[in-house]
Order: sequence, then structure tokens, then C-alpha cells
Amino acid sequence: AFYLYHGAAYERTGQLATAERIFEECIKRYPESHIVLNYLAYMWAESGKKLNKALKHVDRALTLAPDSAAYRDTRGWIFFKQKHYDKALAEIEKARELMGADAEIMDHLGDIYSALKNREKAVACWSESYTLDPKNESVAEKLTECGVNLDSILLDAITIEKK
Repeated sequence: AFYLYHGAAYERTGQLATAERIFEECIKRYPESHIVLNYLAYMWAESGKKLNKALKHVDRALTLAPDSAAYRDTRGWIFFKQKHYDKALAEIEKARELMGADAEIMDHLGDIYSALKNREKAVACWSESYTLDPKNESVAEKLTECGVNLDSILLDAITIEKK
């Protein structure tokens, strides 16, 4: 837990090199720490760096916790960053099956559908993500760029909830 919280604190303050060193030290000492394996893999995926190593780390995490939706999402996001969109779609769909409604997973699905040139599905996924997390400025920006009225998404969600 010390390594996880310590590394996460550095990662969240933008000190990625220090976070990476802390996580790698943890993995050396505790190679079964699937949470740290996944955290480091996702951190690399977000930065678009060390993607092959990230894939190895998340694959190891999945052998230790095969039903983790978060780890499936990480694996899918690595594939997305590698431009393997079909593999990314399969992994993140599996994450959605495991987790259900989740703003980040829906955002990732929207990005994949956008890369696959399926605007309709991309907007549907981003809309669901926005409904789950209306404070996410990145998703709001994607929807606005597609000409979607953000207020109408929230009104539709309220209407559906009342039914």
C-alpha cells in the first residue's frame, strides 16, 4: 500500500519519472502486486510510452486478477494507443460487461468508435459517459465538437430516470 499511495501521489502531481521508479521498485519487491502492475501500465498507456512493457505488466495483472474490469480497460487502452482498434474494442467491451456503466470505460469506447470512423456509436458512448460524469471536460469537448447539445443529454437522462 505504501508504494501504491506514494507512487500515485507523484503521478498525480505530474512527477511521472519518480512515480515510475517507485512503482518499479514495488514490482521488484512484490511481483504479485497486480494493482501496481496495472497502475504503472495505465500510466504508460496514458502517456503513450513503453506500450509493449505496459502490455506485459497488465497481462501479468490479469493472470493474477482475471475478472478485473479496470485491468481489461487498461489492456484495451494500450491496444488503442498502439492503434489496434479491433483488439481495443474487444477488451473494453469486456471491461464494460464486467463493470457495467462506467464513465471512463464509455469515454474509451467512444474514442475507439471515433477511431473506427463510427461517429454515431462514438457520440452514443460519449453521451453515456457524460451522463455518468458531467464534470468531465474532455468528454464535453468531444460532444460539443460533434455538435451535441450537452444540456439535452442531461435532460434526456433525467427523463429516462423518471420513467
